[in-house]
Amino acid sequence: MDEPLWRGSSLTERSSERRRQLLEAGLDLLGAGGGRAITVRSVCRDAGLSPKYFYESFTDRDQLIGALYDSAIAQLAAAAADAAGAADRDDVRAVLSAVFVAAAEFFRADRRRVRIVFTEPLVDDALRTRARETFPRLVATLAPEVGIRIDAADPVRGPLALAALGGSLLLTFVTWLEGGTGMDERGLAEFCVDVVLSTPGVLVASE
Repeated sequence: MDEPLWRGSSLTERSSERRRQLLEAGLDLLGAGGGRAITVRSVCRDAGLSPKYFYESFTDRDQLIGALYDSAIAQLAAAAADAAGAADRDDVRAVLSAVFVAAAEFFRADRRRVRIVFTEPLVDDALRTRARETFPRLVATLAPEVGIRIDAADPVRGPLALAALGGSLLLTFVTWLEGGTGMDERGLAEFCVDVVLSTPGVLVASE
């Protein structure tokens, strides 16, 4: 049975649109004032919605912040995968460089993404554990796309390699985004390629 329509939209469509409004309001607040600026009341105020619609989509503000983080990571992964797919697959350095240029452009295009991916996990309890688990998983997911693999022969070195690589790249991007390095996107990308290929436990896929 089809859903009833109201002003041309179904209940599901209206609920999805309200969720989108809440996420956009949350991202604006986060970008301007960090996680402390996000409360149910402030998000509803900026979204122009009543609290009952907040709880239609989220159980609390932590779940909203988690959704913002997951969305940013998913967009970053998609941008990286698209860049990898368009690069010369026979040249690992070229693929990696294209991915890092795409990541740099992704964060430069919207500074709110910088805060949700890099800054807030350091200060917000709702994101700290999530980021610690998600970033290495993102690296592991993208590794085959960019022509590298994580040596899993040693059950200790494999997870450590992921942690070392994820942490190194995260701090490298934070430092670059804060300015003062004198590098453009391509300079950053080449530096990150060197970091990846020199990390113990990271192998070129053909090896």
